[in-house]
Amino acid sequence: SLPGNKITGTIPEQLGNLSSLTSLDLEENLLVGEIPASLGHLSKLQLLILSQNRLSGTVPDTLATISSLTDM
Repeated sequence: SLPGNKITGTIPEQLGNLSSLTSLDLEENLLVGEIPASLGHLSKLQLLILSQNRLSGTVPDTLATISSLTDM
């Protein structure tokens, strides 16, 4: 959980390799670019918060495959 830390740059594709991750909160930072499709590999993810950043593009279809995702 890293909300409000003024993190800059893009969301790394490598986050999709964290197979045990259940929660990812990057709200209220300075992130830019697109949401990586690799986040769809996080099969245990339950919570994903990316609001209040400067992200662009669309939400990757791969996120729809995460059956455990309850809050986004």
